[in-house]
Amino acid sequence: MIAIQAALMKRMQKVNLQFSIVVRVTMKAVQKCSLIIQWIVVLMSLQLHKFTETTVGEAVLSVMEAFIDHNKTKACLKTDLEVLHSVLPKPNNMPKSVYHLSKYVERYSPQTSFTTYY
Repeated sequence: MIAIQAALMKRMQKVNLQFSIVVRVTMKAVQKCSLIIQWIVVLMSLQLHKFTETTVGEAVLSVMEAFIDHNKTKACLKTDLEVLHSVLPKPNNMPKSVYHLSKYVERYSPQTSFTTYY
């Protein structure tokens, strides 16, 4: 009987530990969603140029989606940015180089980190 009680207690401790891990992971997910929402609000605020309703964030997101979806190289991304700048009215707020584009994404992207629980 004592062995069964000890086994049940051990199992309950394990379940409580798993539950607390799930709660912590869920809270982290909620925090990340909040950061993503803040990021989207920032992206929606700055116009690409004064003749459009498109924001810099939407344009950057479109360029980065094409970059990732089509497995483009950085050289191709540089050419895409050059083409965009040649057709956009001057002045505009589109990042002018791959470096500035990556800094823009880095600045407005939510920070992520992964924690593995064993």
